Amino acid sequence: MEAKKIEAILKKISLRFDEWRQNVLKGKLVLATIISKLYPMEKTREPEPPLSLNDDCQELDNLLAEMKECLESIEDCARKLIAFQNLSNLSISFETTSISSVLMINEVPVNLKDVNCWLQEITIDYAKQLRMDECILENICHLETREQALFHQGTWTTQPAISKQTELHLKCIKLILNEPS
Repeated sequence: MEAKKIEAILKKISLRFDEWRQNVLKGKLVLATIISKLYPMEKTREPEPPLSLNDDCQELDNLLAEMKECLESIEDCARKLIAFQNLSNLSISFETTSISSVLMINEVPVNLKDVNCWLQEITIDYAKQLRMDECILENICHLETREQALFHQGTWTTQPAISKQTELHLKCIKLILNEPS
C-alpha cells in the first residue's frame, strides 16, 4: 500500500515536469514571435512596437504562471514524500529504519531517502530556472539588438539552470515509473 502511494506521488511529479517541458517549447515559439515583431533582421529594435506584442507578452506570462504552478506542485509532492519518510521512520524500530525505507515500485527498489534528496536538488534547480525565465519575460521587449533577444530565447529554450545531475534524477524517476524519458 505504501508503495502505491509513493508511486502516485512520483507520477504526479513526472506529469508536472512534462507540463513544464511543454511550456518551455510553447514559450520558445512565443519568444520567436516577439523577436520577429520587435527585432527585425537589421539587428536593432523597432522604434514603435506593434500592438499585438502585448498579446504575445501576456501569453508568455501565462506560460510562466503555469510553470510556477508546476514547481509549486512538485514542491508540495516533495514535502509529502519527506513527511511519509519521517512517519515511516517513527513507526519502525531504530535497527530496521534503513531496511524499511526501501520500497518496491514496479519491481524497482526505491529508497525514499534518495528520492527525497533528488527532489530537493530538482526543486532548487527548477526554482533557479524559473527566476531566469522571469528575467527573460521582464527584459525581452527592452533589449537593444536582435542578438540579445536571441540569447534570451536560447536561455529560455536550453534551461541552463537545470543541471545534468537534475536531469539524471528525473530520468531515474521515469525509470522507477517505467515511463519513457
